[in-house]
Amino acid sequence: LMYHLALTHSQNMNIPLAKYYAKQANGYFQVHKIFARSIECQIIIGINEVREKLYEKAYFTFKKVIASCNNYNLKESLPIAIHNLAFIESQRGNRESAIQLFQESIELKSESDNSYLISLIYLAEEYILCNELNKAKETLKKVLDAREKYNLSIEHYYSAIILQKELEQSWEELLYILEHEAIPYFEEKGQRL
Repeated sequence: LMYHLALTHSQNMNIPLAKYYAKQANGYFQVHKIFARSIECQIIIGINEVREKLYEKAYFTFKKVIASCNNYNLKESLPIAIHNLAFIESQRGNRESAIQLFQESIELKSESDNSYLISLIYLAEEYILCNELNKAKETLKKVLDAREKYNLSIEHYYSAIILQKELEQSWEELLYILEHEAIPYFEEKGQRL
């Protein structure tokens, strides 16, 4: 129950309760040696530390998670932890480290998973910030190809196609996509673009 409350509060952006319940659940899972769930609780804690902009604390949380994933051979959680570590490095302005970590995370993910697209989009954004525009375009093409091949999240498609059109400076196409596709889609879903 504590784990599910932590997850629910985290998804609802209620940081204090997410961290509280994740810590409670983590204690239970550690006592009972349920290490995979313990790692998931630590990931919830780390994500919420990032949301609080406690990057140093979150950095060490995810470093510890990565070490535990390697120690217990938890392959499902490892790319998540590496992705979040990359995000922290990005927020700190450590572009090369962020790029290397996003690449490492991508290598561990399946192309047919939405999280693969998310890491690719973040990697493309890092390339843009480093003015490596050809690498950004290549990365965005991978997003669009994987999205089409596996019929993955339309939200990630819009993120990628908008970035791609900005890089190409295809302003008329971008305006059309925004006005006729992306904005109406997100408005219908009650989400922001």
